[in-house]
Amino acid sequence: MTLVSGVLRAGFGLTACLALQATAVAAPLPKGDGYAELRTECTRCHTLHNIQQSDGFTAEGWQAFIEQMTDIETRPEHRNKIVAYLAEHFPPDP
Repeated sequence: MTLVSGVLRAGFGLTACLALQATAVAAPLPKGDGYAELRTECTRCHTLHNIQQSDGFTAEGWQAFIEQMTDIETRPEHRNKIVAYLAEHFPPDP
């Protein structure tokens, strides 16, 4: 195998891996009560990918976690919906 063919093979392999990763990342979050509030509040600072890649938490854990990042405690109606949504769709990993 020549150097050029080796580089091309590596490039194709990397491209395939990135394409698969992009597909996995692009999966949308489940719709449900609290989804709209989550998009509004959480995407102010980060993408929804951060949530998809989390280990998950209990409702109490999600509330403590999001209160560390934001001032959402000043908007309890949003906080409660977001916490319920996250606890339902992103519980702790077993």
